[in-house]
Amino acid sequence: MSDESGPFNLVAATASSASPTGTPANRHHHKPKIASIENQLLSDLLGYSGIILTSILALLFLIRHYLFEAWLFPRFYRRTWTKMDAETQRGFTNHHIGMGIKLFTLLVGAYPWVRILFGNADFQTPMSKHSSVSMGDLLLILTQLFCSMYIFELLFRSKLSPIAVAHHIGAILIGQTGTVLSLDLNHQQDATIEFMLCLVWGAFDVLAELWPNVAIILYRVYNDNHYFLMNVFLGTCLITICGTVAETIMIGVLLAQSWSRWELAFKIVTPILHIVFSMAQLHGSRILYSLYLSQKRKVAEAENRMMDPEADGQARNKKMDDKDDQITSYPLADLSESSPPRTAKTDKSSAVRITQVDGVVGESSTAAAATKSSFLGWFTKPL
Repeated sequence: MSDESGPFNLVAATASSASPTGTPANRHHHKPKIASIENQLLSDLLGYSGIILTSILALLFLIRHYLFEAWLFPRFYRRTWTKMDAETQRGFTNHHIGMGIKLFTLLVGAYPWVRILFGNADFQTPMSKHSSVSMGDLLLILTQLFCSMYIFELLFRSKLSPIAVAHHIGAILIGQTGTVLSLDLNHQQDATIEFMLCLVWGAFDVLAELWPNVAIILYRVYNDNHYFLMNVFLGTCLITICGTVAETIMIGVLLAQSWSRWELAFKIVTPILHIVFSMAQLHGSRILYSLYLSQKRKVAEAENRMMDPEADGQARNKKMDDKDDQITSYPLADLSESSPPRTAKTDKSSAVRITQVDGVVGESSTAAAATKSSFLGWFTKPL
């Protein structure tokens, strides 16, 4: 038989090359992106991570000190800003810093985030056709910006709960670890998929904490509009809960798709870290729900006062009567040395008039005596 290739041999060879087991590229064709992406360097700028982080922190100080506190807030929040104490002003400023960083991160990082997680791009793919900036370069800068946000809050805020401190420190360490693992690709076989999971964590963390920033700012500015704040806190609480559930589902799917690629240490640590961060987010949702209940009670009290103005007036009169009894219950022993000590509970109107005119809280025995003598003198005054 001849060894020359005929048409049947050509068809067989073509079918073999198109089969799922033909080449590595075809074997990975139907696999999820996180299970098939190659381990690669995140960015050529990794050696400059320190200067990037330092520059961002210095920029945040300039924005906070010279733009927000020295110029913008005293003019834009004129009435609100001047009524705050120093501690409240720090928290108010921090919420604006956090909100601005989160919005910038979402707007700038959305394109490379989607392309790398679900598209055909990797960390070395240019941002545009003729761009020298890769998607990994931009994601590295945004990761440093994300970490600087929590570093700034830890250093700037005067009071933080232990859960917030643990969350912020954990987020900083995980973000920095995810960036530097790709410096040693020979020993860190799961560096790329670890950073991809960090991208998912970071995106949902930004989305989960953006709305509480907005809610607290609105709470400081419109603190008398209880109905509006009630809806704001309820909506924010529901959004954060839904975000935590969606994040858990997405992380679970990605872990299941890439489980065979993970080392044993990451198989243990990664689910634990996700549970801890989810609990921190649910703790924030619980605080938002308590704020919602507080505003709801205030709305109910206001509605009750509007529905029953007579009862509201009686309650106010009762408070005034109790206050008057307190004012006129001082001993009047100096009126007569022979009479026993007693309390004045009948001359409330005179006491109230004296208090209003003289501006004195309470009535002394001398004032009571003067009141009584002037009252008797009114009858004995000649016509």
